Amino acid sequence: DEQDKCPTVAGLSRYNGCPIPDTDKDGVNDEVDACPTEAGISANHGCPDVQPILTQAASNLKFAIGKSYLSAKQLANLDAVVAVLAKYANVSLAIGGHTDNTGAEKLNAKLSINRANVVAKYLIKKGVDAKRISTSGFGFANPTADNKTKDGRSQNRRAELTAVYN
Repeated sequence: DEQDKCPTVAGLSRYNGCPIPDTDKDGVNDEVDACPTEAGISANHGCPDVQPILTQAASNLKFAIGKSYLSAKQLANLDAVVAVLAKYANVSLAIGGHTDNTGAEKLNAKLSINRANVVAKYLIKKGVDAKRISTSGFGFANPTADNKTKDGRSQNRRAELTAVYN
């Protein structure tokens, strides 16, 4: 009819016969897009994928043998994570702590959860709601490098940050 502004495509009357708009052209229509003016991914409700930022921030979350404290540089990187979580309230965070294979399995299990928890405590101290953070310790079960070398063991003593899109 004459009120249909988009006569060649299916649409809704509330949009004058046109499809639901997608202002940022990310494939997530504006009615369900949590970030309608900023292109994103459907898994994050139309908001940008924050995993690359988290991966970058975690790239220096390496720990000394048997330790679970954070350096000033690591804290600065975590401040970027705080900013991301402040901007995108629909993103939660899974923190995984890891160790190398030096020492007993039981000790490494405890150390790995301590590493995840120290990261979580810092983020909470900086204002991230504790309900948005989960922590897990994996001990030496998931190495990313060869535990036979000093460098490999160093790479395995880490914390990983994973975005959880709510």
